[in-house]
Amino acid sequence: MIIIFSRFFSNLCKIADIRQAFDNVCLKKLALDGYVDMNAYISGRIKKDDMYASLKTYNSKYTNLYSNSYPKQNTVLEVWSKAIWKDSSRDDESVPELTFEESVAIVNWVYRSLNNTRDRTDFTRELFEYFKDLEYFKIPYGALEKISFNRGVVYNAEKVEVYFFSSVSGVSTFISSLKKRD
Repeated sequence: MIIIFSRFFSNLCKIADIRQAFDNVCLKKLALDGYVDMNAYISGRIKKDDMYASLKTYNSKYTNLYSNSYPKQNTVLEVWSKAIWKDSSRDDESVPELTFEESVAIVNWVYRSLNNTRDRTDFTRELFEYFKDLEYFKIPYGALEKISFNRGVVYNAEKVEVYFFSSVSGVSTFISSLKKRD
């Protein structure tokens, strides 16, 4: 599965818009905040109709991605080409800056081409490992070395501490412990 996801994403990275979308949604957030929550993409919680309406409001060319059913992993490039333009491998200089909504839409669309949450979780884990080696992304050397992945959240363990709670009492207990530690 790892080889399949790596090849899958490396093919997608040839499309500047898709590279830019993943950079906007994943890497910039990780660099700025120290974490990125990928759960909405992994679980498929982003509703297709909401995404379509949002893109249509902006008169985005990416609205076409949401006018039909989601593609399968093996048809993503073909569907992209038909939905967006014939020459989807333009050079980086000709790509207009994507809005954040467009970036979210593209990342979600790519994730929805994967079969289920397990495949999407595996893809996410692979994705951030893959980012370390890609020259497409402007990642400072070593910036992704301390990246951890837990419950759909990718985070830099040197920058942030991540806690997961399953109940309100767990949050309350945690807050109490913080008060004791100042």
